Amino acid sequence: MSTQGQVPFVEIERVIGTTVVIRIPVKTGGAAQSLTGATVYFEANPQGTTGALTYDSGGVGGISITNAAGGIATLTIPASATSSLTVKTIYDFDIWMKNAADERYPLCRGTLTFLLNQVTIV
Repeated sequence: MSTQGQVPFVEIERVIGTTVVIRIPVKTGGAAQSLTGATVYFEANPQGTTGALTYDSGGVGGISITNAAGGIATLTIPASATSSLTVKTIYDFDIWMKNAADERYPLCRGTLTFLLNQVTIV
């Protein structure tokens, strides 16, 4: 993991057609940031496009606040959503939150690439 500005940048590779689970810890100055009253968002798009994968902890779903006081959310992208994606396409993603006052804070950005399930023969 590296940082661009103060927002962590991560590169994730997963197998196409599998469920993707990403734990999202939210911290401020190294301490857990409460997610009480907040909504966490995730959006991933093939580079140069928009709207491929969109999830949130509100009306759309796919993100659960697993520990509000401890600042932990969990993103789950179901296998049914990843099975129709294009292999080796790089998806740029952003994760952000809006607090109870509707102020937006970036949490993480990066790339998500889906690969074929490869078998190595020895």
